[in-house]
Amino acid sequence: MTLRHRLSPYGKPNFPLVQKQENVISLLYRIEDMECHEHGGYLAYWIANTSELLYFIKQDRDISKISHDIQDRLAECVQRLFRYLTHLVQNELDK
Repeated sequence: MTLRHRLSPYGKPNFPLVQKQENVISLLYRIEDMECHEHGGYLAYWIANTSELLYFIKQDRDISKISHDIQDRLAECVQRLFRYLTHLVQNELDK
């Protein structure tokens, strides 16, 4: 809901769309930079929330049209987090 408001024309109407997208992208970078690659609970949390956010963006008629780059970045983020979680689980099974 917050993301929809940030990207919509109603959230900070004086900000250009490019600046709104850059703010969202910086949020995604902060998610990616988190030091949680060794904690399965955090990885599962971020996978669930990021994939749900991606789903909501794709389903939103207005935001899906203006956020193709963000959708691609979110999809990459989900895939990367899944790889981290898979690697973590494989290491646990190998012990």
